[in-house]
Amino acid sequence: MKVFLFLSLFTSILFAEKPPLLVIIDTGVGEKCTAPSGLLHEAFVSGVSFDLWQNRPGFRDQSGHGSHVAGVVWQQLQSLNRKQEPSLCMLRAGYEKLPVDSLVKAFGHLHSLRARGYQTPVVLCAFALDAAKTDPAKFKKFEEVILAELKRGTIIVSATDGRGMDLDQLKPGKVFLPGCLRHENLLTVAVSSKDGLPAPRACSGKEKVFCSAEGTRLISCWKDGSLRAISGSSQASAVVAATAFHLHQNKDSIRIALKKNGSRHPGLLGQTASEVFFRFQPK
Repeated sequence: MKVFLFLSLFTSILFAEKPPLLVIIDTGVGEKCTAPSGLLHEAFVSGVSFDLWQNRPGFRDQSGHGSHVAGVVWQQLQSLNRKQEPSLCMLRAGYEKLPVDSLVKAFGHLHSLRARGYQTPVVLCAFALDAAKTDPAKFKKFEEVILAELKRGTIIVSATDGRGMDLDQLKPGKVFLPGCLRHENLLTVAVSSKDGLPAPRACSGKEKVFCSAEGTRLISCWKDGSLRAISGSSQASAVVAATAFHLHQNKDSIRIALKKNGSRHPGLLGQTASEVFFRFQPK
């Protein structure tokens, strides 16, 4: 009888339901980071983050970029759900620049997370891997990895590249990943002002850019524990990633759910597929 109870308890622990993860592939998170809403490390699920760049546990940030976008994500999540439990996972893929080999490893790491019982419904890629700066074979490999993840149902939220281009008109040598791909589960995000107007050098694309989000001078944490106001499509994509994670269990497709929850703006007419934008709503 005791053996049976022990086995039952062990089985229940082993197969206990685990929280879904919002996975951020970036430069890591500083140990002292404190977002306006609290200590950022408290937002991360214990034991799931990993440094794919140096192949070791941990996610120390030497750049600041990952800390800032993670802080934006956490603030947005908390504004959408006041009782938001830890739900973030950082996969560190580099310092300042993210080598394509590390990015491929990061996406491969999603499989190990799922094997441990975690759901990975949303992945934030607040970066743009340029074809012109990447070995063609490695660029193609990364494209294949992303498409495979999209096809299995993962929602990937991507930043744009800040060159103010129409992504629908880019020549092959000018494209970047993941943002220039086309798939219903890929959400490429342009940056807008607080009022929804396209920010300077914001990208557009009626087919390839799904929406825009506030991304100008967003206050979030930095690698040393301080706060900084930074602008860019990375910040805008973080806002959308948090919103998509909040809505991912909606009965509608993620695109329909987001379109219902976004704000229409005449300045986005013909600029994005949805013609809606999302505001940053810090707690």
